[in-house]
Amino acid sequence: MMPELIKLKRFTGTPRDARALQAVFDKMPRYFELTTQAVADENSCAQLFSSLPPGKTVHDKFVYGIYLGEQLIGCIDLVRGYPNSSTAMLGLLALSENAQAKGYGSKAYEQLEAVVREWPEIETIRIGVVKTNDQVFSFWKRLGFVDTGIRKPYESGKVISENCVFEKTLMDLISVSGGVIAAKSFGAGVPVIFLHGGPGDTHHYMRRMAEPLVGKFQCIFFDQRGTGSSTITDRVAEQFSLEHLFQDILAVKNFYHLDSFHLVGHSWGAMYALYFALRYPELVKGAALLNAGPLDEFANHRASENALKHLSVEETQEWRELRSRRNEARDLNDTTKTQLIDKALMKLRVKGWIYHPEFREAFLVEYFRDPPPDRKVNQWIWQSQSHFFQWDALKQLPVPVFICAGENDYLPIEQAEKLERFLPNSKLVNISQCGHMPWLDQPAEFYRKLIAFLSGE
Repeated sequence: MMPELIKLKRFTGTPRDARALQAVFDKMPRYFELTTQAVADENSCAQLFSSLPPGKTVHDKFVYGIYLGEQLIGCIDLVRGYPNSSTAMLGLLALSENAQAKGYGSKAYEQLEAVVREWPEIETIRIGVVKTNDQVFSFWKRLGFVDTGIRKPYESGKVISENCVFEKTLMDLISVSGGVIAAKSFGAGVPVIFLHGGPGDTHHYMRRMAEPLVGKFQCIFFDQRGTGSSTITDRVAEQFSLEHLFQDILAVKNFYHLDSFHLVGHSWGAMYALYFALRYPELVKGAALLNAGPLDEFANHRASENALKHLSVEETQEWRELRSRRNEARDLNDTTKTQLIDKALMKLRVKGWIYHPEFREAFLVEYFRDPPPDRKVNQWIWQSQSHFFQWDALKQLPVPVFICAGENDYLPIEQAEKLERFLPNSKLVNISQCGHMPWLDQPAEFYRKLIAFLSGE
């Protein structure tokens, strides 16, 4: 006799669905005792179907019944694209008590993960587990979830506790020296590796930037070492040398079986792309440098001046005070305080990043949903790269280089012009009415010229 199979069926919130789920909730009193100190009532079902986080709609909400054969034994609910566009948030995976400890929950989760893996934008599944229900921590860890250390206040019924946030990455994990690099490949065609800025940011904003390119190229993204889902076990300065960063790109290349590839880097990522091309020119089909970070002391000084041009006298003073407090918190390893101050700084910095004021708020909403920048990684990599670059080395670089500069970026246009003079096979595109994010300020011109470069036109 064949064993009965676990399967998922999506519910739509009909009265019939609600009655069926209520019957299941009635069979899991222990869960509701731990999380609310109350029994489930009809409101429990209604909440499961109707509760939505800020900014999400019913189209983002997925509620599944868990069936053993034809018998409903549990449920799962999930929100797509929360708390950021690349994350799916699990609200509940619950089984009636007579169906627990039999492997059904693991099988149901495996099917749910298979569904989520078909959503191209989702790279992480997250769940908040109420601390009073900590007996299930081991279950989620067996499924590959990691305790993020994030704790959020929780209050329901008579229970006042905290939600312990667990996450599982759906990205490819690539072994590198000292840890793992989390990467993801989309599309087919000529391979393009995207290098995000910072140092210390994550790939998420580059992923959004590259959406119009996924149908034309094989687009590969990764979180640079020590950021996002890429973890380094021993977080010391020596682990963040340029040589380690070069080896990380080689590991990504080998994992995806690439012979050669384009690099597209933004800000610090453009510097990273240029450095890699200097070290391994035979591997790089072309390098697109988007608003490259400061390559020498002149550019660094001018960029610091330009960043303040858009601020009032009061804002400039606030900027300097916040920056000093942020660096102090960073040096004391106070991550929470560092991230809070970084958020305040970004609200000022955005004026020098995005030329059109009407685009700034939407950018900040997305930016604050992404993992916050890692300021220790930022510090270590800036120190590591400070003596690598020499202008004269560019004169022998055969790699085709696309230099994109926003006319109104805080990074000086003189650096972009100097790059074009020193690089023998380069072209500078200076985009007017454009800041640090050309795909936001002038998307039509930006994408047209970048696609032409990557296509070899």
